[in-house]
Amino acid sequence: MAHQRTLPILLAVLLFFAILPAALAVKWQIPATTAVDAYHDRKCLTQYHQKDTLLVGHVEAGPGEGQRIEVSFTDTTPAANQYYHKSHLTTRQKFAFTTHADAIVYFCFQNILDNHITPSPHLNRSIILHVDSQSSEGDIHADQRKEKLKPMEEELRQMEHFARDVLAELEYLKKREEEMRDTNGG
Repeated sequence: MAHQRTLPILLAVLLFFAILPAALAVKWQIPATTAVDAYHDRKCLTQYHQKDTLLVGHVEAGPGEGQRIEVSFTDTTPAANQYYHKSHLTTRQKFAFTTHADAIVYFCFQNILDNHITPSPHLNRSIILHVDSQSSEGDIHADQRKEKLKPMEEELRQMEHFARDVLAELEYLKKREEEMRDTNGG
């Protein structure tokens, strides 16, 4: 009887941790710099994503007179794929792209002052970044609606989907660990 009670709790915990890395939402202040210093003063967030992962979200900049926000999303592959670029973000902008390789994606921001503005520590803008990721296997909820699955079948399908994502992540981490061990041991 105790086994029957712990199984739903265990499944709920597994589901929570499987969903946890699927979304990223951050808000922060970015200080304004001159155009000369902008590249060195850029602020980046990083997140690992597998190949063929659909990333959907929005980025929003708060008010800031005489300041412009430059946004660039790239990855760490040798090709340095650029997925999104906006040179003058003024309001909320939506984005969607699919990753081309297993890599870390850099979400970078620069707050550049207009030429006639003198730099000051009080000049900054707020940035909101929201990213949702979805594997290339598609929307499992759409499949569930199409196939008219029972609730238990839906839950099992979701758990299978998340388990595959977790296993793929573990494989990637094993490969990275081997590369790091070879680098440190050689």
